[in-house]
Amino acid sequence: MNRRIGLALGVGIVSVVVVVVVVIVSSSAVDGGDATIRQSAPESEPVAEPALPPQTGDALVGKSVFAQAGCGNCHTLEAAGSTGTIGPVLDGRSSSYQVIFEQVIAGGGGMPSYGGTLSAEEIQDVVAFTIESIDAGSAIP
Repeated sequence: MNRRIGLALGVGIVSVVVVVVVVIVSSSAVDGGDATIRQSAPESEPVAEPALPPQTGDALVGKSVFAQAGCGNCHTLEAAGSTGTIGPVLDGRSSSYQVIFEQVIAGGGGMPSYGGTLSAEEIQDVVAFTIESIDAGSAIP
């Protein structure tokens, strides 16, 4: 349950940051309809990225989530015994927890979003499985 709260909190923080950035960018463009452009504020320190949920998850459980969610229908991953040809081959790829986490949550590039389909715990598990599998060269039994 704590993982679900952590995921929800992380997604909520990301959403708030995106809204704030959009509002700031929108308000600094054109002022009303009079075509006078506002002067940009001096550049400030970059905004820190919101924290991702803890990089936890059970890779062994993630293997079954990978299968049940149908990931292997599109992706080849030796550790999962999958030979999908629609999505990228995951064997031999190098990626970070953040990249895989965001791809599973939001989808994109032809991949569906699993943010509303899988629980926070299942997402963390499948990300852990994927990371460990590509890092270890299919070491997950």
